[in-house]
Amino acid sequence: EGDFISLNGTTGEVYAGKVETKAPELSGDFAELMGLADKYTKLTVRTNADTPHDAEVARRFGAVGIGLCRTEHMFFEGEKIKAMREMILAQDVEGRCKALAKILPYQQADFKGIYRAMDGFPVTVRLLDPPLHEFVPHDEKGQQEMAEAMGVSLQYIQQRVNALHEQNPMLGHRGSRLGNTYPEITAMQTRAILGA
Repeated sequence: EGDFISLNGTTGEVYAGKVETKAPELSGDFAELMGLADKYTKLTVRTNADTPHDAEVARRFGAVGIGLCRTEHMFFEGEKIKAMREMILAQDVEGRCKALAKILPYQQADFKGIYRAMDGFPVTVRLLDPPLHEFVPHDEKGQQEMAEAMGVSLQYIQQRVNALHEQNPMLGHRGSRLGNTYPEITAMQTRAILGA
């Protein structure tokens, strides 16, 4: 655990450690074909992109906008996930707003980077959609780490995670239903989108 490996996605070969990679680029016959397509097409392609990096790569490959930016994918790393979990576990509006104040600058920076990469092309943003249980660990080790990071008991984390469980999360407490229950989430995301 914790060791790096590299995987060749074409051959399936596995290498010990991190293998240096090269970013994909348009070149040769492919670049020529894409140039012809751009010259004669009446269609445009928009991409799914959830981060500034994704948006930059999509633009290099000719996307002329983002058809779907899933904001929930912005939260799964570093300090962002910690603040998101703090918001989810908050017991009142004040606690949620305190956590959302931490999330706002991260989300605003992501949108700023996405807009910059798209350089005026359209960006379709979907507000937070997945069930909240997707942001919390379900294994005891992960829950213990979360409890220690948040300064609460393991039992508290387990109780809150269990309370988030839904029989059918695809039809459950997500999307607009989540926004109706917690309008402060929608307000924060709207500020991030418009303020970027």
